[in-house]
Amino acid sequence: MDGEACAQAVTLMERTAPWANTRILNRDFFTVTPGGVGMVEALLGNPPFVRYQEFPARIRKRAFKRAAEAGVALSRLSNSWAPFVIHALSFLKANGRMGLILPAELLHARYALPVLRRILERFRRVRIFTFDVPLFPSLNIQALALIAEGAGSPCDDFRVLRVRNADQDWRWSSSFQAVGWISPWAPVATRPSRVSEYCLPSSLRAIYRKVLCSESVRRLGDLVSVDIGYVTGAHDFFHLSRQGIQNWEIPREFCVRSLRNGRGVKGSVFERRDWDSLRNTGATCYLFKVPPRIDRRRFRQIRPYLAEGIRRGVDRRYQCRIRDPWYSVKSVRVPDAFITSMSAAFPRLIVNCANVTGSNSLHLVTRHPGIDQTIFRAVAASWYCSFTIASTILEGHELGGGLRKLEPSDAESVSVLVPLNLQAAEKIGRLLPDVDRSLRKSDYVEASRILDDALLMDFGGLTTREADELAGYVQKTMQQPRRRRLFTAVSPPMA
Repeated sequence: MDGEACAQAVTLMERTAPWANTRILNRDFFTVTPGGVGMVEALLGNPPFVRYQEFPARIRKRAFKRAAEAGVALSRLSNSWAPFVIHALSFLKANGRMGLILPAELLHARYALPVLRRILERFRRVRIFTFDVPLFPSLNIQALALIAEGAGSPCDDFRVLRVRNADQDWRWSSSFQAVGWISPWAPVATRPSRVSEYCLPSSLRAIYRKVLCSESVRRLGDLVSVDIGYVTGAHDFFHLSRQGIQNWEIPREFCVRSLRNGRGVKGSVFERRDWDSLRNTGATCYLFKVPPRIDRRRFRQIRPYLAEGIRRGVDRRYQCRIRDPWYSVKSVRVPDAFITSMSAAFPRLIVNCANVTGSNSLHLVTRHPGIDQTIFRAVAASWYCSFTIASTILEGHELGGGLRKLEPSDAESVSVLVPLNLQAAEKIGRLLPDVDRSLRKSDYVEASRILDDALLMDFGGLTTREADELAGYVQKTMQQPRRRRLFTAVSPPMA
């Protein structure tokens, strides 16, 4: 829609491909139809990666209308690239081809599944390339390349290929990774919640599905809510050590015990003694929390530190300047537990026995009304069962460099294996201290084994062999080096 950019495109084409009959349309793509420009044999594109919050309402309405006209109902949380892809498909001739640069959300975001399903409906052969070296190193986003051909026929050949680094001549090598075909006509109840489920070896996928069908499996979100922690806008200013409080003579009423991140926590239970240990080592484990309105006497006591914040420019940072006043952090509360949002192995659920609050470097877990302490402790313990660890891997997504992220909505979608019987749940909850001790020794395998022995066969319905296979997969995942790939097994494509 940028006239100058269109002119530059024409100039570029005239210089590099003078033989081409080039026509650039300086228009909103969603106002263009096949009837106006004709059908094409190939589609090439890099649609904008604009998050739904920043997608202008007027254009978003038109974009979603085009997708609906094509028969695809997109979630209102969809980013802008999704309707671009759906609308683009309407321009393609039979047996045509398509090449797109898309965000990695195509493989893990729930809103992206209808887009992928439509692609599999329309193209006989589909390849998705993911990259060891980011396509856009300067951007905080993982991108992939999608190549599809044979428009007009349903897919019978769908593969995900991991592309290794390019050499000096820009030749790329790839490690073959195939995933099972996701049938677009499968009943809704049998469709995966994530494409990643199809990246498991077929035998392991069957084991995972077997447990998933157990009556003892529930979504974490059915038992608790998961939200981000408080947002300061400047962690280094708003988090204080004991020495910092003394140096600035800040009254203790403005200092709230906090857990800034999960790096100093090893177990599955965070006790008051753990927080004391962090404090005694000089960690910034106090939150500087000031009510929006305080009297003049108390304000004078914190004025020097506020002046220091202004000197540092903290008041001009985005999350601070949109607050009134800038120094009053909102949404500070004490949760029942924390979930680590990023990790090199798997996210941990940590019970908050220290009654501290937590920053947005962690997710805050709060029990739903009616979920008593017995059930909650069983949930906290069963989180370290091999089945639930596998679920966290499938629900989360890779950031690159071996790191994985679990968003709050992803965490609520994680499946947990919790007995419905209160007596059995209490028995599982009593294993939490044993799990905590193993984790504090960094023995993740032992922590997982404790829960597997108690859950997988009696409540998950697995045989000993199946339980061992699932545990073996999870143990291999946890023991991989930081730059590991999530899916190393090959599952042949299903025709």
